[in-house]
Amino acid sequence: MLAAAGQTIQTPAPITSTEALARYLRDTPAGDSPLDKLPTGAKKRFLSSLEFGSKGLGGFDTSDLQAELDDAQIHQVLLLFGAESYASQLHGAPSAHRTCAIPSDCPESRIERRFDRLNELEHSLDRQRIPDQEKGRKLASAYRKLFAAEQTPDELKIVSNSDLKLLYRAADTASLWSSEAVFLRDMASDHDELQRRGMTTAADVMRLHAKLVTKRQFAEADALASKYPAAELRPLPALQDRVKPNHQGPTLLTVNPLGTVMQRRPFDIDAPVQIVVVAGCHFAADAARDIHADPALDRIFKQHAIWLGSQNEKLGDVSEWNREHPGQPMNIAWQDSEWSMLDSWAMPTFYIFQHGKLVNKFSGWSHETEPRQLRAALHQVGLLDQ
Repeated sequence: MLAAAGQTIQTPAPITSTEALARYLRDTPAGDSPLDKLPTGAKKRFLSSLEFGSKGLGGFDTSDLQAELDDAQIHQVLLLFGAESYASQLHGAPSAHRTCAIPSDCPESRIERRFDRLNELEHSLDRQRIPDQEKGRKLASAYRKLFAAEQTPDELKIVSNSDLKLLYRAADTASLWSSEAVFLRDMASDHDELQRRGMTTAADVMRLHAKLVTKRQFAEADALASKYPAAELRPLPALQDRVKPNHQGPTLLTVNPLGTVMQRRPFDIDAPVQIVVVAGCHFAADAARDIHADPALDRIFKQHAIWLGSQNEKLGDVSEWNREHPGQPMNIAWQDSEWSMLDSWAMPTFYIFQHGKLVNKFSGWSHETEPRQLRAALHQVGLLDQ
């Protein structure tokens, strides 16, 4: 809206709660919201992914925004929630792949309804906080039942453009939670079909590249980056493998702060005391700063603790952490399956082991409560006097 000279343009307050979102959806006429640029299913999935906290929007799934909107439209959606600063990190679709003229009128296809079921199952398992290995088994089983028939060369040639995108995302979800090679193969097949149709976006390339890295297929990841220079993917750090072929037990991947070298090495879980902190989120960063600021805790953690990210943690994010926390570098699990003694990769989760036996575990971090809990746990294993 234009404003007269000297008049201030009023910017709507950002949506910061589920109640505010409900009011916005109720009071905004159909077609007037940036959300209406999303097809029905995509809008439903995006809204269900929104997580609000005391400071407003705390988390959301970007997949449908990147699949259905261009960069300007993504910015307008995130502006609703005061999260427009994240828009520069996202890559929108250069052109629509839906066939209906009005996105909000796009009906959900059979494959999209199946995708909704997989998406809903993933969120339900998150809320139940079941162990990650069980979650992976359930999602892998659901994926096979829902999509195995479509993930064949002949079927991929005839599915619609929008359904092909959803099959790609479904395979990505299954591959995220399961180590079965078939899901990554499905992703690669879907990506090849996207390329054949001229539909490949930078976000699609980045999605497959990230999955190849997490599966430790580094040569394939670099080859993909070379094939799609427009995606602007950096060459991977040089790998130094310090693990013997007959090694049994968990191993770590460490990336130097410059992001130029990564090293795989063994980890001795059977040491007298080992503290493993699953890290990667801002709450884990808060914990790292608080622990570093406490001389006693800082000393103990430098001697007995590692900060550990899941194998899905991005190498660039780890390098950034290591620049910000040089005294408490983050490592990455080479494979999550090697760390079966950790039943959850929720961040942050503190595991304390004595001679390989888990003796204490707690999750979360706040300045008011967790330092006391951590001190009590360290006292229990003889590392800290009360």
